[in-house]
Amino acid sequence: MTNIFSFHISGKTPGLKIAFIFSTLILLNIISEPSATADGVTNFLSFDYFSQADGLPNNQIQCIFQDKKGWIWLGTSQGLSRFDGYRFVSFIHNPEDTTSLSGSLVRVIFEDSKGNLLIGTENGGLNIFDREKEQFRHPFKNNPEFKSKEVSVNTIKEDSKGNLFIGTDRNLLMVDKNGHLTRAAYQAALYGSSSLTIQAICG
Repeated sequence: MTNIFSFHISGKTPGLKIAFIFSTLILLNIISEPSATADGVTNFLSFDYFSQADGLPNNQIQCIFQDKKGWIWLGTSQGLSRFDGYRFVSFIHNPEDTTSLSGSLVRVIFEDSKGNLLIGTENGGLNIFDREKEQFRHPFKNNPEFKSKEVSVNTIKEDSKGNLFIGTDRNLLMVDKNGHLTRAAYQAALYGSSSLTIQAICG
């Protein structure tokens, strides 16, 4: 089970509070006493523990992302949560609501160069979060690549030209800057399979 901790650093600057989110407890082992900076100012480190009791939809964290606005987004096994350093706002899958998250388990969270927040889910495909309405769009739900409810999005990357590459459990897809979706990989046939599972995209 994965736990969430916020990590606060207090320095000489008044009101300084920088929050980092860790998905494991291992880093606690390296913090044993206050440390001094180069100018002799001591930093005092402390940890806070967060769980479902604090508003998380689930304690099993799959991915963590900080967007350009500073929000911390946490993908869990039972939905998506947004953290402002003080409280959680959660978004969960509701099969009766077409504007909700399309799947329960969140595998990847990504923000593109236009500021769009994309959420990849297990057996739910791709979601784009509408920040103003606080709901989700599913732009390719009628596309053959995403028409099946069993398609999982594992990873999302953007190149220097603004093209998005989406790795699913069936293929590598590309969304160009005009929003057109095409297959970017056809190598699956070389391996005697009709699908190609993409777990990560490097670069």
